[in-house]
Amino acid sequence: MGIFKSALAVPAVLLLAASCGSSSSGGGPGSCADVSGSWTLSGNCADNACTVTQKDCNITLSCSPSGDVYQGTVSGSSISFGSGPVSCSANVGNKTSSGSCKDPSTGTCQFTGTCSSGACGATGTGSGGGTGSGGGTGSGGGSGVDCNSACGSITQCCSGMTFSDCMEGCATAAGQSPACLNCLATSACGSMVPCLIANCNVPSSLCPGAPPEQ
Repeated sequence: MGIFKSALAVPAVLLLAASCGSSSSGGGPGSCADVSGSWTLSGNCADNACTVTQKDCNITLSCSPSGDVYQGTVSGSSISFGSGPVSCSANVGNKTSSGSCKDPSTGTCQFTGTCSSGACGATGTGSGGGTGSGGGTGSGGGSGVDCNSACGSITQCCSGMTFSDCMEGCATAAGQSPACLNCLATSACGSMVPCLIANCNVPSSLCPGAPPEQ
């Protein structure tokens, strides 16, 4: 099954809750980083601060000075979130983050973040031993797919697919075919789009007018 099939089988809405591989009775995330906390942002995006709350692998960001509230998900140490037509993604480390947001009306902006209080990107420890054997799961994901990077390229080529839909499919689908994974070896739309359509269950209608390979 192609890695994007599950994302395309649901309505193409921006905000989807990714299911996590394990849960913790303590209420904290098991297979994703805990990014809750108070974050100060810099860059050329509109907001300069966000407070992040988290339940399992689902997050809510309340940002200022815009007052906007975003919903999103955490996959490993990557997050995707958005509101309306705005979609954002970031990589989170220990008390640091960096990412970008895409708005069809204003374009793309970049940001970096510093966390002053909260979990601030700590990885789940509720089943740390299980995570060790989760290295066995790593053999299932031995392809080493970086969903955040791959979906950034795919949504640039396939304007009909939202970033969150792509992340949902990439994060939760299992048994990716080698042919589909090979599609992610290039970010050139002229090569990627035909490969995605042929091997990853991506309808051609989601990738209109892809630019030629450069």
